[in-house]
Amino acid sequence: MAAQSAAFYPPHYTIWYEHVAGLNPPLSRALEERMAAGGKLTDADVAHLYAQHVLARDTTMFERLEERFRLLLDEVSQATATAGEDASRFGSSLEAHLLHLGRPSVHDSLHELVAELLADTRRMCVVTSELTKQLERSAAEIRVLTERLESAQREAIRDPLTGLYNRRGFARAVEEARRSFRGLERATLLVVDIDHFKRINDDYGHLLGDKVLRAVADVLRGKSSGEGIVARLGGEEFALLLPDVPLPAAAALAERIREAVARLRVKRMGQPSSSVGRITVSIGVAAVGDDATLEQVIAQADAALYAAKRGGRDGVRVAGASDTATTAKADPRTEAGD
Repeated sequence: MAAQSAAFYPPHYTIWYEHVAGLNPPLSRALEERMAAGGKLTDADVAHLYAQHVLARDTTMFERLEERFRLLLDEVSQATATAGEDASRFGSSLEAHLLHLGRPSVHDSLHELVAELLADTRRMCVVTSELTKQLERSAAEIRVLTERLESAQREAIRDPLTGLYNRRGFARAVEEARRSFRGLERATLLVVDIDHFKRINDDYGHLLGDKVLRAVADVLRGKSSGEGIVARLGGEEFALLLPDVPLPAAAALAERIREAVARLRVKRMGQPSSSVGRITVSIGVAAVGDDATLEQVIAQADAALYAAKRGGRDGVRVAGASDTATTAKADPRTEAGD
């Protein structure tokens, strides 16, 4: 990604992640052909690849599921209509037999009448049995399709590596929280970025880098105690929305997150002596309020985050606060890089 001209934004991360993870062979072929042709990927190239090989794939999946649901409903409707016609005929037959029973000479043909009633009843039992089987088959397939649809919806809003919300899912969850809490006047947002993550990938490899991402995600998930909305915005950047937590309490929680991450020790599988070393994060904290959009609040928290980066990393900064009012860092060293 660093060798390309395109900016580091979610679609760019997505196409490279799906390529490296082997999740999207058509995308991989397109990327490899593009790389073989020379030149660097621009923002327009990334947008085209993302639309053609990620969005189009998801759209096709939903269209297929929608078409199968429609066909199932048609089948059930047709089976129900057929059963209804048979039931109507059965009802008419019963009425005719009832009239016949009212005639004075009915005792002469009573045996024949009972036989006809029995035959009609058996036919209706067969129709009912077939309808029941059809409905059971349809119900089973609908359950399978529903599970696939729910899985596809989860995948569309979840980051596959960490299981957290992706940016799309985060935006949706924030809007739901806005409605549930009747606004986000008391809400705060934390934006968390792993310090020197590129160096971790370069020195230890992407597999260990992925373990670091999952470890930090687990810390955020655990510290939010189920009350916050946690997301991976892209790359090594995470977000935590606290719907009903004032700014001072959010800043204190951010400090606890920073300390918990600093205690992490991520090791290479099968090599307990090979550890990434001390992992640190920089955190920006911002109040949400009712009027600001999510993008505006993320921008405010990002500004505080980069103030923490400029101050030496491994620290917490609150949007709008002076450096003396923000949490001090455990490691005041400053370095170039991410």
